[in-house]
Amino acid sequence: MKKCVNLAESELRLVAAEVVEESADRVVRTLEAMRECPHVVAFLPSRDAPECFLGLYALPEDKLWWLEMLVDDPSLIKAESVKVWVLAPGVPEEVWLDVKPAEGKPPCGSECANCPLYREKCRGCPSSGYFLGA
Repeated sequence: MKKCVNLAESELRLVAAEVVEESADRVVRTLEAMRECPHVVAFLPSRDAPECFLGLYALPEDKLWWLEMLVDDPSLIKAESVKVWVLAPGVPEEVWLDVKPAEGKPPCGSECANCPLYREKCRGCPSSGYFLGA
């Protein structure tokens, strides 16, 4: 279910991430795995550099670490490099997010229960049965 979110009225920040993968095939697999993530606003694959894509995410302030840790260790998602920018507020004012009912595993297939950051730093995916609430 798509939901329109007014960024100014929410606690979400718009974040851009440039991801460089080992190959174009790896980009396709990553985009497929993440396509139903409730934080994804858009994926923009590169025409000129097929091993790269730009992801736009709407994340709560307390979850920005999720992308920032990938800058320090891109191998966590099997990427070669990750760059992240928290965008200035204001444009766009609204984004559409794919919000699914909370049940089972996250849409990306992550195993929240086995993650050392779950509960301590991460509240889990809002589209999964592991979500601990805001």
